[in-house]
Amino acid sequence: MLKQHRQALVVEGGGMRGAFSSGVLDAFLQQQFNPFDLCVGVSSGSTNVANYLAAQQGRTLHIYLDHSLRSEFIHYGRFLRGGDLLDLKWMWDMVEQEYPLDQAQLFANHAEFYMVLTHAISGEAIYIK
Repeated sequence: MLKQHRQALVVEGGGMRGAFSSGVLDAFLQQQFNPFDLCVGVSSGSTNVANYLAAQQGRTLHIYLDHSLRSEFIHYGRFLRGGDLLDLKWMWDMVEQEYPLDQAQLFANHAEFYMVLTHAISGEAIYIK
C-alpha cells in the first residue's frame, strides 16, 4: 500500500497576531522555500497565505503597519457613536487599490489552498478552496 505524504502549511489567524506569521512567510519567500502542496489559512492567516502564494514579500506587513493604522480603518469615535470600530470594506477596497494582490501569481501556484472562515451566525468553520 502506497502512502501519500503531503507537505502542509497551516497559518493561524488572530488579527494583528498575523504580523508574526507574515514575517515567517516573508522569510520563506526570501529563501525561495515552498515545498508545500497543501496550504491552509485560518481567518487573517488566509491573507498571509494568499500573499505568500502570490510571492508578494512584504505586502502583509505593509498592510499591518500602514493601512490597519489609518483612521479610516480603525475609528473609536465612530464606534462610540454606535458604528463599527473597524471598516473592513474600506480596508479591502483601499488595499486592492493601492497594493493589489497578484491574483495571476496566486492562482498560478499549484498548491491546494483552503481559507477557513467562521460563519457569522452558526459559528461553524467554513472551508473555501
